[in-house]
Amino acid sequence: MSGPLLRFALLVAEWLGFGAAFLFRPRSPGGPPGTQKREPLALLGLALQGVGFFVAWWRMAGPGAGRLPAAVQWLGLGIGAGGVALAFSAARHLGKQWALQARLLEGHELITTGPYAYVRHPIYTAMLAMLLAVSLVVGTPLRLALALVFFLAGTFLRTTMEERLLRSRFGAAFEAYRRSAGWLLPLPLARRNSSMAGQ
Repeated sequence: MSGPLLRFALLVAEWLGFGAAFLFRPRSPGGPPGTQKREPLALLGLALQGVGFFVAWWRMAGPGAGRLPAAVQWLGLGIGAGGVALAFSAARHLGKQWALQARLLEGHELITTGPYAYVRHPIYTAMLAMLLAVSLVVGTPLRLALALVFFLAGTFLRTTMEERLLRSRFGAAFEAYRRSAGWLLPLPLARRNSSMAGQ
């Protein structure tokens, strides 16, 4: 198998692994508890994220024919592997509370363990890693920039709606958590320590 085809095959394998993180996530024995509150506008954010991924994947060339140097493509695969690992960890900690729709469940908990101790939305961080992997392996710099615009706009909208729900349920506890954990990337250590000391 040639180098470009190998990298493309590994990219597809990473995406299968990313999907498996949610397919095999922990579930409650009796199914998820009843939903109490939703934020339908968050679906618009999901649509914008989808446009970002479409832009990243769309191309005229054949499989593996990325236009960036091979070293950059391998870097993209490394980022994607990290995204898969993060998705598994985040899905395991979020468990039955994961859903495509922004919602609160009966008995909803504020998850602050695992990767949630460092970032408030690690699943979106993992999605960003997968977007970067696609863009670096089979994309171009222009498509990467355009994909990021759509993805980050959608992610901002979606996380704003999700955090509105969490704030309505957990109040001051969520605000304290928000100060101690980054949005998609961890806070600088000094700022994180300062936030935790003020709690």
